[in-house]
Amino acid sequence: MSLRFATVVTSLLMLTSASFAGPGADRSRAPMRMPDPVPSTAKANNDFAWQLYDRIRNKGDDNVLFSPFSITTAMSMVWAGADGETAKQMANVLGATMAGEQFRHWGMARIAQRLAASKGVKLNLANKAWAQKGFTFEPAFMNLIKTNYRTELGEHDFAKDAASAHKIINKWVAKQTNDKIPQLFGPKDIIKRTRMVLANAIYFKGDWKLKFDEKLTQKKDFWVKGNKAEKVDMMSGTRRGLRYEKRNGYAVLEIPYKGGQQSMVIALPDDKAGLSGIEKRLKTEGLMARRWARQVIVNLPKFKFDAAMGLGDHLAKMGMPRAFQPFKAEFGRMADKALYIHKVVHKAFIEVNEKGTEVAAATGVVVASPTSAGPPPKPVVFNVDRPFVFGIRDVQTNTLVFLGRVTDPR
Repeated sequence: MSLRFATVVTSLLMLTSASFAGPGADRSRAPMRMPDPVPSTAKANNDFAWQLYDRIRNKGDDNVLFSPFSITTAMSMVWAGADGETAKQMANVLGATMAGEQFRHWGMARIAQRLAASKGVKLNLANKAWAQKGFTFEPAFMNLIKTNYRTELGEHDFAKDAASAHKIINKWVAKQTNDKIPQLFGPKDIIKRTRMVLANAIYFKGDWKLKFDEKLTQKKDFWVKGNKAEKVDMMSGTRRGLRYEKRNGYAVLEIPYKGGQQSMVIALPDDKAGLSGIEKRLKTEGLMARRWARQVIVNLPKFKFDAAMGLGDHLAKMGMPRAFQPFKAEFGRMADKALYIHKVVHKAFIEVNEKGTEVAAATGVVVASPTSAGPPPKPVVFNVDRPFVFGIRDVQTNTLVFLGRVTDPR
């Protein structure tokens, strides 16, 4: 035995002894703890929210409403089945990294758990996946979305009956959102080449911690789109001890809901036409008041509207185009067949009144097989005409059972 080898063995024995030390051993060093994945996941989700908000608001000056958590939940489930350049692009847009993939899924699971445990309000979160009947998906992918996202797994024969699929899925979404999102998909959104539809639904209904008195609601001016005064139903009330912060050019106020775990945050520009100016700053300055006001007189308009949007173009231009390209998308961890994202749809609803807020949203992702009429992928030429290395690998454990090389096959 060489001196170097003896030293290595001795060191290993010493390490082994330390790990099984008795009661007299030094235990002052605390065991390693897994860091909380929620803060980094929430930050990534919020960054995504502002990026998408920028794209949507630039389409015009209409109302905007979407649920970034619903969208990131649905897209994170799809990302779990992506690999190669597709996975990298999706990770960049979602604010995740391939190295911390499981950390990301844990973070999404923890946030969902904490939301579902909210007290004083009604908050429902639900995920479901409808797989093409008879189509084989990777067990690891199916297990991941079931375990981390509590996704209910179902089947549908899209190839034979795509026409009825949207009715079945819309019925599920309507139930999860208390009928506030009655139609997520249209009749032509789901095609015969669909292999899976993943849907997320979120519903929130909460009373204000201190309700507005209906008798104080009056018709008052509201500067519609910043340039025209119109009469609207304006709620009024005096509140004490609210989070409030005056910033350069605008102010931020948080109005809590019953239970104290959720609040409505409002960023109000000083200038009636100054909305676009503060929108550009909120991504970096944050939509959270860091100070308090002893007393605030709140005048808040009642409002109610819904919104619908296709997200495929937005997401592609945000940095994940490959996922939407039929013969380039890589979803090998979802299935061993060619797949791509055919469509991403999102709908949302909100109503704010004296009692509180009711808001719902749903996101649906249609994953399909490329059409046979499209351009075939370029064939790979693999001509084994020279010495080569080979291995025999156990796929389940990714273990190389045999490894060798061939320099002369005679």
